Amino acid sequence: MPLLNPSLPTELRNVSVALPRPVTLLVFVGAACDTCGETRELAEELASISEGTLRLEVHDFDTHPAEADALSHRISRQQLSRR
Repeated sequence: MPLLNPSLPTELRNVSVALPRPVTLLVFVGAACDTCGETRELAEELASISEGTLRLEVHDFDTHPAEADALSHRISRQQLSRR
């Protein structure tokens, strides 16, 4: 069952087409996360209606913990350096 309001996909397509370049959505999941299933489903829905302007990368802390941890720390450091 879609999570998005039926009118929202059209609005999102209009916004995503206006992006100057593709955007990658990073989604981190793991067994200890209560909302990861819904978050992943929403991100998949957004990527599927974006006509290629939104790309999805899912990183699983359970399957590849070192990779997911390193990536999440790198993102955190980049966010801190922009402040």
